[in-house]
Amino acid sequence: FYFFIRINSRILNKHLQIHEQDHFLLISDSYVIHGGLSASQYQNGSADCFKQNPHTFRSSNRSSRGEYLPYPVLVVGPSKAGTSSIDNLFRGSGIVTRHYDNCLTTGKDYRCGICIKKSIETGLPPLKTCGGTFTNAWTQIDYTDYFPEHLLQYKTNILCYWPQIQALDAIHRENPTATFLLNYRDVDSWISSVRRWGNLAHRLSMCPFFEGEATDENLRKFFCDHVMRVRRFVRDNPSHALVEVNIEDPLAGEHLAKVFKGVNASY
Repeated sequence: FYFFIRINSRILNKHLQIHEQDHFLLISDSYVIHGGLSASQYQNGSADCFKQNPHTFRSSNRSSRGEYLPYPVLVVGPSKAGTSSIDNLFRGSGIVTRHYDNCLTTGKDYRCGICIKKSIETGLPPLKTCGGTFTNAWTQIDYTDYFPEHLLQYKTNILCYWPQIQALDAIHRENPTATFLLNYRDVDSWISSVRRWGNLAHRLSMCPFFEGEATDENLRKFFCDHVMRVRRFVRDNPSHALVEVNIEDPLAGEHLAKVFKGVNASY
């Protein structure tokens, strides 16, 4: 199980006596593992986007020191990588969540990706507009749809919108301390799931940010590019924390409960 967290270097210096500027940490029980990724690795993409090669050292458990990451938390990994399970974890714990199609607009359910895009285009804060005041977990914000009946239902021509790719700057402006949760699973399992889910692979290939056709090679490249994109964004905007979690591990909920206040791992 791998569980990574990006923390501002000032926090690291205070609690862990580490002096490098950019860090990813892997937290597992009482151990913290330093990812040691350099700025050049971020820029040229040479860092492994599927598995870190960390260096290990001891640290006290974060939750025992009463340290939790700030809300709201936004799941910024791809769909079909455990977003529903993450939603069940937070929602079951009593935390207000927004997941895919239950975002606020004129009092009825609405696709979150559409709501976020329209909010930004009209100059409104997307999180407050689409989630209200009390939403603390955004568990799936992307929207990939090429079904004509859905376009009529939601009165939109928006076919594809991934805020975790296309709107990170707007989210940062609204909430510069939001925590990002980058959900992982085995990439081949992810590709298999994408292909089985309503031809999502083909729909994804029609998005403006996807390169080429929906081959396995291009899907792997998309997965890897997105991981590096999120990491670079957090590196360049260190007011955010970034948590990376392998959702296929049965103890994932327990580890998330250690860093998010109110999360009950039993869900």
